[in-house]
Amino acid sequence: MVTDTRSLAWTYTYTGAHQLHEVFDRADGLVERTDYDAAGRAVAQENGAGVMATLAYSDYQTTLTEGGQARVDQYDVSERGRGWWTR
Repeated sequence: MVTDTRSLAWTYTYTGAHQLHEVFDRADGLVERTDYDAAGRAVAQENGAGVMATLAYSDYQTTLTEGGQARVDQYDVSERGRGWWTR
């Protein structure tokens, strides 16, 4: 448990791979939960209101889905080996 400068208590739990898994505050309970795949990438995240977001990965692409809406980010490596994210 950690107490912040406002004297509010926070609890953090971690996976066996030392990744942040859950955050709780004393007043409201769960603030955030993150699940990871075998590669250590975040694949699902839930906030304290129960809103779930999922992430899916493929070659040079990440898809974030929340509330039925999907956003795809692509990594473009076509310009002389330099890459950048596009939407």
